[in-house]
Amino acid sequence: MIEKYSIEKCIDILLNVKNHKDTDYYKGKYKGFLYLKKLIIYIKNKKINLKHYNLYDILKTQKNNIRYTYYYNQSFLDGICAALYESMNFLSEMNQ
Repeated sequence: MIEKYSIEKCIDILLNVKNHKDTDYYKGKYKGFLYLKKLIIYIKNKKINLKHYNLYDILKTQKNNIRYTYYYNQSFLDGICAALYESMNFLSEMNQ
């Protein structure tokens, strides 16, 4: 379910981004959802049993690592953090 969510978000970003001034932000957002998709595929291939809250903690840790990283393009990092934050919200809604 979370893998489908990340794929839909990636497609949505590719099709609906009209603001060309902020392309770095959307590139970062795309990268964040792509990271989530790759993480889910890795977990499935290794047959690792994770609960939603474990995946939430992994995403939270990655978001905090990225937030405090120096990068030449801060807008790109903001996009990645936004994507991870949206994914964390989706996971918390799944738990309820």
